[in-house]
Amino acid sequence: GHVRTTWLVASKDNWPQAAKLGLSMSLQETKSGGIHYFAYEHSHNYRQIQVKFLEAVESLNPDNIVAIINEHPFHVDALIQLSELCKLSEDLAMAAELVERSLYSLECSFHPLFNVVVCFFSC
Repeated sequence: GHVRTTWLVASKDNWPQAAKLGLSMSLQETKSGGIHYFAYEHSHNYRQIQVKFLEAVESLNPDNIVAIINEHPFHVDALIQLSELCKLSEDLAMAAELVERSLYSLECSFHPLFNVVVCFFSC
């Protein structure tokens, strides 16, 4: 498969294939000095998954969050929520991996003009 070049997180062999994630980053405005402002946007499908995610959180049943991740392995909010649950049960390795996967998902959605290196030194 196609391997993406990423700065923050490298995809791991045990991760599912990152298909179309439903996240994108759009350029909101450019100010003087060439400073770009971006925002993440959700596709229609991603918004539907987001509703399921919020229902899963309200249910207080972690299995519902796991079910979302099994079906949508790169859903950022579900990954972070499950990471928190893993941290509480002291499974720190899994908690870290879930955060890495959410960062990977966000990074795969970067706008071509988004420069993570510039952001790190000026944000």
